[in-house]
Amino acid sequence: MNWVNAITKPAEQSSVSVEPSDDFIVFVPTSTPEKVASLQHAADTAGWPIHFRQMHDLVSAFHVPDEISASYQENAKGKLDESGDIIRRINDGEAWRVKNLCAKWNIKYQKDHILFATDDSGLDAPPGVWEKVDHTGIAQATLEKIDQYLAKPAPNGNSAPKGGAGTELAPVLSAMLGSAEYMRRMVDTITKNPAFNTAITDKNVEFIDRATLLPRKLSEEKQRDPLSAHTTLIFRDKPIPDSPIKTTYHYLHPKNIKEDRPQDAGKTAAELGWDYLGHYSPKREVVDRLAHEVLGLTDQDKRPRRKLADPDQSLRVSWVDFESVGDGHSPVNGHTHTFHRFGTSEDAKASPLAALTEIQSLMKQNDAFVLLPDSSKLKKIEDFDRFRKYYTLFSMIVAKQLIGEDMNKPVIIQNHDGCWDDAIAMHQSLVKRSVTKDFNFAPRREGLAPDEATTLQSNAYFDVISSGDLQAIQDRTMQLLDWHRERYEKRDPIKPVIKAPVTYAEGEEPPEGMYKVAVFLSAGNENIDLNNATKKFCHGLAMKGYGMVTGGGDRYAMGAAHEGYMDGQKALKIAEADKDQKTRTWSGAYSTDILLKAETKDGKLAKGFTYKKCCADIYKRMADMLETSDTVVVRVGGAGTVQEWMAFLILKHMFPEKMEGKNIIIYDPTVFKTDAEPFYEPVLRPVLGEDYDAIMGKKGDDAKSAASKKIGMYVADSDEKIMELIEGFEKASPAKTFLDRHMDERPDLAGGKPH
Repeated sequence: MNWVNAITKPAEQSSVSVEPSDDFIVFVPTSTPEKVASLQHAADTAGWPIHFRQMHDLVSAFHVPDEISASYQENAKGKLDESGDIIRRINDGEAWRVKNLCAKWNIKYQKDHILFATDDSGLDAPPGVWEKVDHTGIAQATLEKIDQYLAKPAPNGNSAPKGGAGTELAPVLSAMLGSAEYMRRMVDTITKNPAFNTAITDKNVEFIDRATLLPRKLSEEKQRDPLSAHTTLIFRDKPIPDSPIKTTYHYLHPKNIKEDRPQDAGKTAAELGWDYLGHYSPKREVVDRLAHEVLGLTDQDKRPRRKLADPDQSLRVSWVDFESVGDGHSPVNGHTHTFHRFGTSEDAKASPLAALTEIQSLMKQNDAFVLLPDSSKLKKIEDFDRFRKYYTLFSMIVAKQLIGEDMNKPVIIQNHDGCWDDAIAMHQSLVKRSVTKDFNFAPRREGLAPDEATTLQSNAYFDVISSGDLQAIQDRTMQLLDWHRERYEKRDPIKPVIKAPVTYAEGEEPPEGMYKVAVFLSAGNENIDLNNATKKFCHGLAMKGYGMVTGGGDRYAMGAAHEGYMDGQKALKIAEADKDQKTRTWSGAYSTDILLKAETKDGKLAKGFTYKKCCADIYKRMADMLETSDTVVVRVGGAGTVQEWMAFLILKHMFPEKMEGKNIIIYDPTVFKTDAEPFYEPVLRPVLGEDYDAIMGKKGDDAKSAASKKIGMYVADSDEKIMELIEGFEKASPAKTFLDRHMDERPDLAGGKPH
């Protein structure tokens, strides 16, 4: 299908001079654009001249601390503390960063008008619900941590926090229960428990929606007290049919209804959508408090803020093809359109690194992306288009998580006859387990005209247009591109405030003949049981003399892998009285300047690795890790881990000689004991297609062995089985030397050769 057969000229830019405004700017250190969008909507609804911006406008990499506290106020304080170094650096000579942005946005640079702020929000359950909620699958240590939180005195001096354990605990339950699953369990508890059922009749089962904003002016030395607020929602056992929102049970408390909005009575927060966020939510209240108490504004100061997006701009739109269907018309609506099919260019075929880096180049060169429908369901494992499709989507998600200039770029999926359902379900399964952050607040695209011919679903990463009518999908795509045109702001690449390390490699390469195992997993997974299992597994790798390749993180899951391997090295030395254990063990760490800030405690590769490499980008990192390893083990992870998994399958298909003897093992444990669903099953089913039953062993051992061998991909539900597979792979295909497997460099794509 040739959607695009014409190139349109960019719209003419206006040269009219406009006086700079006196607006305020608040930089928020978050990787989630939706958080900033919700604060901005609250400010715009109130009429305050305040711009909420991501910290990525200023810096390319910064450390956002983990939400280790069950208190939203403590989490906000921890985040702002981590931003202190950036604030100091800007004050000590890098004020040009803010000044340049003010000039670009035509806003006066005034220190008192520049703020940094952290926010945290969540939903508290009614007191008493937590004790009765199904705790199956939650680690004992996690339960103890939650109990400690509930026993702490509240800021107001009460014996316990307002409400019970709420969705603030979702990060603590990572990879076991996401906030949606926890909410489902709370709802089940309320509806099935006789005591709460009585309360439902009286409409007094209350949830507390709360938020905090912790601001600090650029001109101030000391940190302020947090601005906190809450809104009371009441539970009613009457969900809205077909609503994608999980909290449809939560109605505004009658005392919250504003006198000038009687039409809002009896509606849920989900039904009110952006009206709830703009008029009733705690975020609206904290924004009002920010305006009054911190900025000293009054109602007389209300006015529209300066619009930063050019409503007449021309977007560079890339239409991405995976074997398209139909004969669509050429989109001509003032944008510049190009057409791209991954993995088919001569550059992509030249080397493994070029094949992986192709998506990076596309993201840099364009403002918006349309992922086209494919012509079939692509069910067989040898269907290479399917792997490219998944790799593309998850690479775009990862780019929007990590790269500042990519975070606000629209991605539109044309889901004709459900051809993208499987990929979308893969993403949602990771969100469900809280290993990929997402914010589902609807209706998200406010102001977009309704359309009966298509269904539009949106999240923090992409829009999905679904219909059986190709022309209707195309027309809706044009409308959505125009909607984004009025809101999209081009972002230039940002130089880091905190000096990033140059690309480098140091340490010892692995001994010749050593068999090396790459471990791909989440860098931030807090699941105690799974991390302990990872530690034990990597301890076993060292004890058996295998080398280990990881992403170099030293916290949580990745930290557990490193700690386990080092413990294994020590145990091996003691057991064998080996004074030079480096000849028996080897560990390699591969990261990038941006990831070091996100995945390590102090922004540096941890001590204890035999070999360390800071790569030019995440694609070079993936290529290096796959190059160095002989076998890959995929443990529990999020979008980045799935991206790495798909990268392996793509390279295995495109470069069979370079990837000869390399296999990938998917560790698929059951972490939801309530429904016995293995972690990766929603991902494995679409990836394996018709080969799923065979590789999962449902057609016998011979069929499992043949199907797994064909693709070089195996699935195991225990570490004992993983270790057996690794031992078998080593016997069948011994390790090759480090340099023999060196993949081609692409300096023009990867940012230059390491030194």
